[in-house]
Parts: sequence; C-alpha cells; structure tokens
Amino acid sequence: MLFPGLLAMLLCVSCATEKPMYLESGAHGYWISCGGYFNSWASCLEKAGRICQGRGYDTIRAEEYERNMLVTCKSPDAQTASASPPALSSAPAAVAVAPAN
Repeated sequence: MLFPGLLAMLLCVSCATEKPMYLESGAHGYWISCGGYFNSWASCLEKAGRICQGRGYDTIRAEEYERNMLVTCKSPDAQTASASPPALSSAPAAVAVAPAN
C-alpha cells in the first residue's frame, strides 16, 4: 500500500507545469515551471515546444537555475516566414561603373 502512494508522489515531483497568463503588452504567454528532482532545463524547453505545437516560441524570461521560464508562442505566420528561403531574382544586378580618367 505504501508503494503506490510513493510512486504517485514521485510522479508529481517530476512534473513540468504551465500556467497561462497575459503579459503587460497584452500578449498571451505561459509561465513554465520544471522544478522537481527528476526535471532538467531540457524539460522546460520540451514543455515550451509542446505548448506551442511546433510553431516556436520566444523566451521572455528564463531562470535556468530554478528551472522556470516565461514564453510566448510565435504566430503561425512567423513560422512560415522564417521557414521559407528568400526569393532569388533572375534579373542581373545593376552595377555602377565610374569612368576611368
């Protein structure tokens, strides 16, 4: 009977949690806390990635030692803009040539 209770306690200690919030700018953000014995900084980074569903995120505040971070998810438009390479022009570049004296 002691084992299931101990197991449940250990699982809760290792959970990464997020709290939705609004920033001063009005943007929607998430406070992510990855404290606990079995969590690492990578746990926070993975949690932020899962929350933002692959769109990417901007870190507003990071406390790596305490394993807390505040992030905002990037908009889907920002992801497609950064994922597409710049357009190449087929027109020749204009070159200014100064006359030789």
